[in-house]
Amino acid sequence: MNRFQASLLLVIGSSFLAGCGGSAQKGGSTAVVESAQGAAAATPLEHSLPGKLVFAGRLRSSRELLGVGMDSPAIRALWAEAVRNEPFLEYVDLDKPIDVIVAVDEQGFADLAKANGPRSSSIHVGVAVGLTQFNDAMFQGSPFKLQPDGSYADKQCVASAAVGPAPGRLVCGDGDDAKRLSPYMTQALPLKKWSEAPFFAEFHLAGFRPLVAGAVGQAREKLPELLKDVPPPMAGLAEQGVAMLDDMLTEASLWSDGMHSLTMSAYSGEAGAADVSFAFHMDNDRPFLAEALMRAQKRVTGPPKRFFDLPGDAKEGGFYHGLRTADVAHIQNPIVELWDGASRLALSMQVPMVKPMVEGGDLLVRSKCWQGENIVWAGGRLPGATKNADAKVQPANVIWNDYVGWVVMGAPKSAQCGELVSDSIDWALRMKSLPKLKQLSSEMDGITFSPIKSPLGQQLRGYRLSVKKELLNEATSDERFAAAEGPLEISLLIMDRGDTTWIGVSSDQKLLESKLSSLGTGATLKGRSDVARVVVSQALTAQFDSIDRLLALVEDLVPESRKPISQVPSGIRTVPFVTEVSVKPGGRGSGANAMTMSWQVRVPPPVMAGLRKIADWTESDYKRMKEVFAGSDAVKVLEKK
Repeated sequence: MNRFQASLLLVIGSSFLAGCGGSAQKGGSTAVVESAQGAAAATPLEHSLPGKLVFAGRLRSSRELLGVGMDSPAIRALWAEAVRNEPFLEYVDLDKPIDVIVAVDEQGFADLAKANGPRSSSIHVGVAVGLTQFNDAMFQGSPFKLQPDGSYADKQCVASAAVGPAPGRLVCGDGDDAKRLSPYMTQALPLKKWSEAPFFAEFHLAGFRPLVAGAVGQAREKLPELLKDVPPPMAGLAEQGVAMLDDMLTEASLWSDGMHSLTMSAYSGEAGAADVSFAFHMDNDRPFLAEALMRAQKRVTGPPKRFFDLPGDAKEGGFYHGLRTADVAHIQNPIVELWDGASRLALSMQVPMVKPMVEGGDLLVRSKCWQGENIVWAGGRLPGATKNADAKVQPANVIWNDYVGWVVMGAPKSAQCGELVSDSIDWALRMKSLPKLKQLSSEMDGITFSPIKSPLGQQLRGYRLSVKKELLNEATSDERFAAAEGPLEISLLIMDRGDTTWIGVSSDQKLLESKLSSLGTGATLKGRSDVARVVVSQALTAQFDSIDRLLALVEDLVPESRKPISQVPSGIRTVPFVTEVSVKPGGRGSGANAMTMSWQVRVPPPVMAGLRKIADWTESDYKRMKEVFAGSDAVKVLEKK
């Protein structure tokens, strides 16, 4: 990386930082199905690319997306330093679109087909930014030299006149990528309109279809080998298994044949929020699961009614409409048939431990709970434990509440999810009494179940689960459990009310009983304005969660992050963000039955307001940021002068 590229990297980074929050675009779109404009036929210049276009991304305007341009003190300081080190950057206009493309040549795809990673020479990457002007005078004294075609180039960048919103564009890449990509990125790409989103990126998947089809074909060719040398008693079972694998490969082939693209969009949302959408686009809906999802989506008219019975003080919650019962049965029935064959074969061997194991498998495989529709849930952590592993001894229950404070799930009574839970616990109790199993696993002694009574009466079944702290330490890698006080005691309550079975879990039985007894009364989720997006959602599944949950996950994965995360204001930590998953017809696919599966995330206004403060940094804040990143290559290169 030379100094000019390092400067350009910092400047492009500043354009993103410049808008970290806010939106100048009022009302913004939240559409998740992109226009099919981006699926137009390739231009002649696109055919000149050194390979197939597999990725294209555009930041149309940092000011439009994020509400702030290059006028914050910190960004001005960052910009000024970049210009001091590379004066030519004075001509870069970051209020014009920034484009990134990736092309992979035939050798790269050939390497992928052989299950090898493509060599770097097969991957061609270009970055293009707008220029405020394009004339001979601006290149005087710069490292750029005039080229026969009228462009100016240095070792890794090319500046050319351009069509579109900027009179010129600067294209950079490794080796000769800039020279090879510049014609397309200056004369065709600026006029390409992928999306109305201020930020948009697209992975083109159609070019990978032959690779997936080849892998599926190879797998199918090997299926007959699975039937060779199979003992006669197992022949029927083996044929069933191979037939199921063949069906799975057929489904995979249909997905491969139809995949079009994967896109990401970022919109400015309502009232200072931001909407980020990830979408998978198909040319058709031929795969069974795709058809099933489309059928399920068409039935959605809003959240399930039982969702509005959930406690209003929940920190997280959501719903899942589920597939139609018949569609789930289409998937489950072959599994049951295969299981039945395997069970009969196992039982015929008359091994003592087989029968109880088959009974446990039957509970799971045959359960109607998999066919449950309109499932809802809510819960909340109960922070209170000290994060420091060296702190004084804490009860295991208190530490556990950092992970799961309380959870309540509701499912149709007809799905018999309560029966699955209680029957599974009864089965586990029977298994613990088997001497041979104790010999196989000493860990069974670390987990105990016992029935419990509740003042909620006969409508409720309850169990107490006790787990030794040593097992928790191993399962969570949380060192606090090693020194914890006592085992973890968890209450599990199952309650039938009307057409719903409610299942609750918490280490605080009284708290859990209060949640279950108040369902549908008092403050419920229906009155929560901060999760209104979920309350009116037309998605197949939607949920809200707190930033605190995400931060807790980061803390668990990266313990060193606990100190800086502890500085995050509590007002931001408890703010809920919303995610939705939908399936809709149309989109960027080119087929008559094109469909799109999308995952949307709404980042709430308080979080965006916190990010926006980056744009209000003073120059001293910027200097502190520079100290943090002092070890990065880009900063080191900039400081070489």
